[in-house]
Amino acid sequence: MKHSADTFVIDNDHAKDMQNKLSAYRELSKDKRTLHLVMVTTSGVARGSNYNMVQNEVAMDFQGNSSAISSDGHKTKTQLVNN
Repeated sequence: MKHSADTFVIDNDHAKDMQNKLSAYRELSKDKRTLHLVMVTTSGVARGSNYNMVQNEVAMDFQGNSSAISSDGHKTKTQLVNN
């Protein structure tokens, strides 16, 4: 888990770290199913050179709305409700 006050940027070091974690999970779990890297953020993920490793993104604004963005750029919005 990381904290970022602004849009999160996946730099080369962080991309390598996430790839290592995915590889370690595959090796240790022996699971052959596809893994999907999903970023859950408050301010979104920057569309930099390493963004292509993200399959899905969930971002929340400060009015309680949530947006899900798939890797093909399709965006959906939902309103969060407190019970």
